[in-house]
This record gives sequence, structure tokens and C-alpha cells, in this order.
Amino acid sequence: MKIAIRFHDNDFGITFHIVLETLLSAYDWDNKLPTNKELLLKIINEISYGCYLAGQNQFEYNEEKNGELHQKTKQYLQLKTENILINEEVDNFLKENDWDNGETFILDTNIKTNPIYSI
Repeated sequence: MKIAIRFHDNDFGITFHIVLETLLSAYDWDNKLPTNKELLLKIINEISYGCYLAGQNQFEYNEEKNGELHQKTKQYLQLKTENILINEEVDNFLKENDWDNGETFILDTNIKTNPIYSI
């Protein structure tokens, strides 16, 4: 399975790598993930802010520094269906793009070493 997340801000690379690591763990557990974009999007949008807190912010800046949740950042990380590519869509995107300023984050479960990368 291949999933690509296209996010316009490569400053959130850590966040989306952790999101994809989480999806990879789920895939490894059950050997599948939803291929319906709407359902996959719900999962990604639910976990993105938590992944941001755990791996990128760690309560070191913004409102989080004071232990508060930063609703603006949480909303900023919410994706739309056009931000998600699945399987053949990923292949087609990669045929046309070999560089995207680190703004496209890819999970390819067919790759055993380093299945998560960005272009």
C-alpha cells in the first residue's frame, strides 16, 4: 500500500513522518488500512495534532509552552481529501514529480527499509 500526504509546509515534516509511522504500525498489525480517502483522512486528522505534540512541539513553544492546546495549530494540520494520495495516485504523482521541497510525505509498505520518506 502507498499513501502520500501533501502538506504545503515542510516545517511539519516531523509531524507527518510520525503520522505515517503510526499508520505503518497499524498496517503491520492488520496488513491493511482503509483505502477510502474520507476514512483515511479522518484517521490522519485525528492523530496529526497528537503527533505534532509528541514529536515536534513537546510543549516547548506557542500556547503549548504553558500546557495549553493550540487550537490554531490543530486546525492548521487538518487535511482535505486532495492532500491524500493512495496507491496508483502516488505512483502517478511520483512519475511527474521527483522533488517537492520536502512537502510530500510518503509511506510505501512494499519497501522494507525506510518505507517512509519525503520528496
